Amino acid sequence: MKLRINPVAVFGVLSMLVWAMGTAGQETGTPSSKEDDSGLEYRAGSTLGRQLEDGSLVKILSDSVVARHLDAFLKALEGRYESGPGLIRFYGGAMFRDSLRTLNADTLVYYEDTQFALAIGRVLISQGMRTVTADTVQYRKAEKIIEARGNVTIRDDSTRSYIRGEAAVFNDSTNIGYIVGNPYLENIDDKGILMTVTASDTLELLENDEIIRLWRNITATRDSLVLTCSDTLEIYRNDNLVRLWSDVTAVQDSLTMRSKYAVFTSADETLVLTGEPEIVYQSAGEREEALTTLLTTSTVKGDSVVVFFRDQRVRGAEILGSSLSVILSEDSAGTVFDRSIIESRVMRLTMDEGVISQISAEGTAQSYYYRTATDTGDMFVNNASGDTLTFFFDNGKIDEMKIFGFGGGLGKGTYYGYDEIRQAAADSTAASPR
Repeated sequence: MKLRINPVAVFGVLSMLVWAMGTAGQETGTPSSKEDDSGLEYRAGSTLGRQLEDGSLVKILSDSVVARHLDAFLKALEGRYESGPGLIRFYGGAMFRDSLRTLNADTLVYYEDTQFALAIGRVLISQGMRTVTADTVQYRKAEKIIEARGNVTIRDDSTRSYIRGEAAVFNDSTNIGYIVGNPYLENIDDKGILMTVTASDTLELLENDEIIRLWRNITATRDSLVLTCSDTLEIYRNDNLVRLWSDVTAVQDSLTMRSKYAVFTSADETLVLTGEPEIVYQSAGEREEALTTLLTTSTVKGDSVVVFFRDQRVRGAEILGSSLSVILSEDSAGTVFDRSIIESRVMRLTMDEGVISQISAEGTAQSYYYRTATDTGDMFVNNASGDTLTFFFDNGKIDEMKIFGFGGGLGKGTYYGYDEIRQAAADSTAASPR
């Protein structure tokens, strides 16, 4: 079980503090500069000030406002200084810059006592090779926290990734960030292949470990391969691999792969499925001996399955431990035309242009092939066993079988009752002759 922190609790509701003007005092309209006890220093081309009843001072600043506080530098076209709450507002091309990052926005409010900056409207954050855009941003500098809300986007050229969501929070102390609101990710791996990922819950950035984690109802697309899972997907940039948990499905063309857990490694282009893994392949085609188009469904199961890719296409698979393959052909009415069951300890599947071309069963392999007889209500059955059985396919149909080692198969077959055959197929064992 993975321990989680709910990132939504981190987000505060953004609010603007509105300060009322008091009675009129002295006014001036001359260039001004000022430094207060906190170290805030500002200057402007023109100022218009008044003193309020509580003794605090309000100044309207214009003609290029510039301010400095500790390591922060701020500027804008116009501004407003309020000594009571200890803040200075910047309007029009506002900018905040410190030793870590730069914020640009339409409006910016800076509180000198808490080193808190609020950026509003078309906010752009620049930090190294990363940029963040949002409608509003809170920068709590003393706490090393940044919160962004509204149309959040994150582009990081150093990791070749792009993220968007509705809200985000980043912690400079831990180098961890959270993005919520149906987060979307684009990531380019070391081979230059783009993967897009969506989730319904949260995207987590762990910068120190170079891990990207997404939660809940995830869909990832890499070229023509579509990966889905219901719980968690993690991208490990250092290891060039992707991990998926719960209800994992991988789909490419007519091939569907399922398991409880999966690991995709882009370096060697493999997908490892564990936890009740299976591969399902479907194809439709005509056969001379069939009156209608046949739908052939091939299902392969085992203790673990390794799927091999080349040039982003499935080229084969290795099924390990109690391997089972069931190939079923049905006509348009759903009537079984033929069925093949293969059992072994190890099974290898070969794909050619998206179509199964060969299955090799190794380690005391057995095969049961059921074929509808044309002149009786029974089905034709052929049993075979050997150290290795290799089946060659043509348009979803077993076209040839080769047997190595002991055993040999029944050349003419044995007839069994239809009901017995159905039960035998369900149990993946051969029925006894009538």
